[in-house]
Amino acid sequence: MAKPDTTEEPALIPEAIGAEVIRGLVRYPGHLGDVEVGSVDIGEYLYELKEHEVMMIVAPLNPMQEMPTLCGLCGTPYHGGECPMSRAEREEAKRVIEERLSQEREECLQDRGEHKARWVTSSPAGGQLQ
Repeated sequence: MAKPDTTEEPALIPEAIGAEVIRGLVRYPGHLGDVEVGSVDIGEYLYELKEHEVMMIVAPLNPMQEMPTLCGLCGTPYHGGECPMSRAEREEAKRVIEERLSQEREECLQDRGEHKARWVTSSPAGGQLQ
């Protein structure tokens, strides 16, 4: 027999005493660098309750679910070793830099070739600009 889903039951109790339930993925760092649950910045939330006695109950709802990592550069949630958005940006920047370096190298070689063409050898000791 399948076990009934009871993950919502604890959320019903706080309503009776005027408490609030915050549900969502835990992210660190969040958008502001603090811990977030869902879209709530927990540091800011607790700061608003300073000087109050509180009770905090934290329970994972799906302990087997892999939590996404939040990219510290762009804020994109991702699974695995590297943020795909940041990787794409880095690869594009690398391509642009390599393209510019190649272009500058070609221009430098062209300038060098034009510079050499302006010199006429007048003696074994050196050249003379025309």
